Amino acid sequence: TGKENVIDAYSGIGTISLTMARHAKHVYGVEVVEPAVRDARANAVRNHIDTVTFEVGKAEEVIQRWKDNELPVDVLMVD
Repeated sequence: TGKENVIDAYSGIGTISLTMARHAKHVYGVEVVEPAVRDARANAVRNHIDTVTFEVGKAEEVIQRWKDNELPVDVLMVD
């Protein structure tokens, strides 16, 4: 519907996250590999997508923190 908040666990360089961001309210990507997150952020800028947030860390820890902060989530992708 374009109103969903999406989490992309293990988002890598953001390929799926950025594709989903065109069809969602906001996409949150989490990846343990720091250079991949830097690339994902750069890819978002390159593609003029500002409805994504990428974080470095273990998915189970970052997602738990988002949950503790009451981030409303509609879709969880694990790839």
